[in-house]
Amino acid sequence: MTRIIDRYIFRELLPPFCLSLILFIFIFLTNQVLRLMSFLINKGVEILTILKILAYITPSFLVLTLPMAVLISSIAAFNRLSQDREILAMRASGISPYRLFIPVGIFSLIIYLFTALLSLYAQPWSGQSMKNLAFNILKKEITIGLEEGKFNDLINNIIIYIDRMPEPQSMQGIFISDMRDPDNPSLIVAREGDIITEQASNRIEFILKDGSVNKKGRSGSVYQRIVFSTYSLKFDLTEELRKGGRLDSPSVNEIKMRIAKTDGKDTRYLRLLEEYYKNFSFPFASIIFGFLGVPLGIYSRYSGRLGGFAIGIAMIVTYYILSIIGDSLVLSRALSPVYSAWLPNSVFILLATYFVIRTGRGDN
Repeated sequence: MTRIIDRYIFRELLPPFCLSLILFIFIFLTNQVLRLMSFLINKGVEILTILKILAYITPSFLVLTLPMAVLISSIAAFNRLSQDREILAMRASGISPYRLFIPVGIFSLIIYLFTALLSLYAQPWSGQSMKNLAFNILKKEITIGLEEGKFNDLINNIIIYIDRMPEPQSMQGIFISDMRDPDNPSLIVAREGDIITEQASNRIEFILKDGSVNKKGRSGSVYQRIVFSTYSLKFDLTEELRKGGRLDSPSVNEIKMRIAKTDGKDTRYLRLLEEYYKNFSFPFASIIFGFLGVPLGIYSRYSGRLGGFAIGIAMIVTYYILSIIGDSLVLSRALSPVYSAWLPNSVFILLATYFVIRTGRGDN
């Protein structure tokens, strides 16, 4: 009898889980897909590269969306069971309310293990692969990284502003701040120009037209202005590509050593350590959400399925607000990285425990 109920609850959990997972992935990916489509249409990026980028960023989105889908599916399943009086029928047949948490716990545990694998292995791999891919694209075609109407700092000590790019290789309204030589900085302004990529030598060349080069003169009270009709400006990307393609991210021990050397004042490394602990805390939210969704689904039976969905979204928003609060506490050094990473889970464990006990007592 209990095995039949377990399978029955599993079947109730799967459809809303799949639907909500697809919905959340769609929401998270929409903005990224639009940007990638602009690269495909306006920058001429190959479709295979676009698909690789999508594949690399998917694990990061799954780590966030899988626990969310568990919560929504748990609420939806037990909302439906409660509305149709099936929960009442199970209790009348002598099945303990606590028994209903077993299939949900198994389902949540499976999702937790899968999410943990993504967080600990797939996500770091995809992050580094994405980083390498991005810099290989930059090496092949720097125009992908240049945006109109913005100050672009793709190259160290160089700021490039381009008013318009009618074509991927052409520029109009160009402003360049060249600080590669701190003792002799220069400002370059040009009406238009073209970009030439030298992939073999990791160099790019700007062929600028109708502009001027402005430099500091020998005397501090004057400056030099050189007017040109055509001007060639070359940039070496070797250093940027070397840094960007670096495969060895700091290990947790290196991060802790850096924090110890700075007496915990380096907030960048505090955030890195917090992100490391979040690799464990985020997946564990799947189990918490699974248990929390059971009583929330039962209690929301009078508000209908939309009401249950709204409660689930409210819980998700609350969780991520707590996560943001934890981030701010780390930056202010008011809370250690490990405690801030587990702050949302700690609050929700208490919340889930309270509702699970109430459900077990039949207080619904």
